[in-house]
Amino acid sequence: MSERDRVLVAILNKLLDFNVAREQHWYRIPVSSVDKWLKDRWPPQWVAFYQTKVFGEDVYSIKYYAPVKKIRPGLFDNL
Repeated sequence: MSERDRVLVAILNKLLDFNVAREQHWYRIPVSSVDKWLKDRWPPQWVAFYQTKVFGEDVYSIKYYAPVKKIRPGLFDNL
């Protein structure tokens, strides 16, 4: 795995997703995204949060990142 493959860039489209990541220290990744985009780069060691237009002055930037400490697959499979 290359250095580049160790970071997952999560796209934040909602302030709620950012608040959950910041306050509760978790972020959800749809299983379909893992299967489609990440199967050869799994598991990541870091997650970086790309902020979209809902973030005002911080739009189109990555200002927050964190080490991945635990991965729990299938947590929301039944939803």
